[in-house]
Amino acid sequence: MDSLPSLLSSGNRELMDWTLAFLLSMSRMSGFLAVSPFFSRRSMTRTARFGVMAAASFPIVPGLADEIALRVAEQEGAFPAYPVVILKELALGLFLGALTWLPVRGLELAGVILDTQRGATQAEDYDVIFSAQTTPTAVFLSQLFAGYFFAAGIFLMVLGMFYQASPSGPRWTCFRRSRPIR
Repeated sequence: MDSLPSLLSSGNRELMDWTLAFLLSMSRMSGFLAVSPFFSRRSMTRTARFGVMAAASFPIVPGLADEIALRVAEQEGAFPAYPVVILKELALGLFLGALTWLPVRGLELAGVILDTQRGATQAEDYDVIFSAQTTPTAVFLSQLFAGYFFAAGIFLMVLGMFYQASPSGPRWTCFRRSRPIR
């Protein structure tokens, strides 16, 4: 029982480093999930989105906590740039989310153009993901790309970009590119 007050004391720098590392990794993932069409508010519940966010963020937390401890030690206990770093991580997540948003919207536009050319715009329906009217071919192409995104491993490549772009560097060898076989 005596260990609990020491864990939550104001002098516990390790807990503060781990909390900041978790906030940094979560801000990057929340930016990604806010823009990505596959994890939108309309396609997943809030609890499921938070679960995906936390599960994808946990692998980089130990490395980030070590990096934060080193940076704080270098600056003799002062690290006032926390909000700036969190905003940078959020912006990086938004950028990576936009990279997954662009192909889906491009395929949806291609489907709308195809349906316009063949006269099938009368069959427009409400798209739940983008909350807009869209044509059957546009829905088909965006759903086809969503299946391809997860089945072909593109989601794992996006996670690899998250992990390799972390301030502590790549920690997981499973996301590095392997050498070509000669």
